[in-house]
Amino acid sequence: MAINSLAEKALTEKELTILRKHLVFFKSLSDGSRAPSTSEQRHFVQTAQGKALPESEYELVWYRYQNLLEASQEYEKLKNNNNSQNQQIDYLLQANETLKATIEKLRESLRIAEEQLLSVTLSEAEANLIAKKLAASDDQESKEIATSLIKKIKKLHIPNPSPLLSSESLEKCNACGSTSPNLCRCSE
Repeated sequence: MAINSLAEKALTEKELTILRKHLVFFKSLSDGSRAPSTSEQRHFVQTAQGKALPESEYELVWYRYQNLLEASQEYEKLKNNNNSQNQQIDYLLQANETLKATIEKLRESLRIAEEQLLSVTLSEAEANLIAKKLAASDDQESKEIATSLIKKIKKLHIPNPSPLLSSESLEKCNACGSTSPNLCRCSE
């Protein structure tokens, strides 16, 4: 049976000598696989169970060794827990970076879509103005062009962006039906 590396560093050479010589015997007494046959061995078992304070040098060595083993096991548990938490942190940081990249791509897509919608809205508004001017003229051909243009404008389908929150309600433009007052230029 090997001595724990922490114990080898923490115990004195004299304590290590005692432990190396009696480790198996001490262990078998303390775990109950060997029955104590003397009063010293019974006291050793009592000490190992925490029911008595160590009195002999052997009991003190075993007591210190057991405390070092417990400390070593607790250290390993904390280290493993820390490693697990570090892995979780790394995972969350990576997920955060992925989300940031996705958000950035979505923002760019939204910016492009807004630009496209703005150009369509501006074109529609311009066409409305032209159609109104043509309809107001006295020329019959201009009125026919205006009527045709107005029909084409009404056929245009511009997707209405939905509100971000269900509790939000956006007013629609009467001219083009846009739900975004920032993008609609019809009312100008």
